[in-house]
Amino acid sequence: MYKMMISFCVFISCLVLRLNLVQGQKLHCNCEHIQCENITCPKDQVQTKIQEILEGSCDCCDVCVKYKIKGEKCDNDAKPVKKSVCSRFYTSDKCDVGLICDFDYYDSESTDEICSPDGYGPCFEELYVSYEEADRNSEWFLPIQCEKDGTYKPIQCKQDICFCVDKDGNRIFGDFPLLEAEQANCACSLMEVKLEEAAKVTGQFDHVICQKNGNFHKLQCLRDTCFCVNETTGNLTSSIVPKTVVDQLSCYDKTSYESLFNSPCQIQREYEERLASYYIKQQKVKYEYLTISKCNPDATYVAKQCSSETCFCANPITGLPIGSNNVPYPSLEEQEMNCQCLLDMIKGGNLQAFDCDVNGNYKGLACHH
Repeated sequence: MYKMMISFCVFISCLVLRLNLVQGQKLHCNCEHIQCENITCPKDQVQTKIQEILEGSCDCCDVCVKYKIKGEKCDNDAKPVKKSVCSRFYTSDKCDVGLICDFDYYDSESTDEICSPDGYGPCFEELYVSYEEADRNSEWFLPIQCEKDGTYKPIQCKQDICFCVDKDGNRIFGDFPLLEAEQANCACSLMEVKLEEAAKVTGQFDHVICQKNGNFHKLQCLRDTCFCVNETTGNLTSSIVPKTVVDQLSCYDKTSYESLFNSPCQIQREYEERLASYYIKQQKVKYEYLTISKCNPDATYVAKQCSSETCFCANPITGLPIGSNNVPYPSLEEQEMNCQCLLDMIKGGNLQAFDCDVNGNYKGLACHH
């Protein structure tokens, strides 16, 4: 009965507005005392508010709008059109989210404007597909974030978790809760990616230390020197000192220093990289044939570790294999290897609770988040 009264009041307001417009009175939308009932929009429509006078009525409550999709003719100046008098369902000649109304570049003879992806590149294409397939009215729907040049922004989010990606959308080190996204920028993780790429050309191995969210750790050490940096920008905030007197830096903390710069992974990698640099300089080996231990930017072991013939899933602290999951290197199993099932298994502390694939991944039919 209450919902019927609300609907009736909104309906009467709509008719009164139409009558006053016919009589030539100037009106504006006053939604202060209007109470709205819930509305559920179809998957292909957007739930929004249109608090302006359209077709002699004013909608104060949420409405559903169906926009033009990719390839359809469009008009940026068109007003939304109601399906019926006092309806809360509209159609619009404007383009759907992720699309722009522009001339058809693939048809030189056409003078029509059509809906096209808002930009070019893999990120924009994925953005459009995600809008097309997802329930945009869900509170958990978070669109992909793209740069203007069509590459991916460093921070991407799904549901309540955010993580760092490179410009091609590949996930890199760094993740954090959605509520902490404003404090993260993934700049340190991106710097580590650039240093790894540079090493392939120069044969010189340099690394940065990052926080769990992909920002810089305030203490950094490069080869035989150490210094303090801004955690957001990575800019120097101290003088550069030899490692032997690192304890003189204001950002120095003994516990952090030992866990970050003297971790088992850091020590093992540094030894292997010194040997590799020597052999590269002597032209006895090429970078692509090296199998050096891999560390995360927080000094733990990367889950996937490889030797010259096999790859295995490693314990992030000790670097030792988790179970018996060796796969040939190179191979298809190795290329698809992410070890996520085994990592979740050791986090949970129950080595029998997970049904993992031979390469440490979740099996195709398993449901884990």
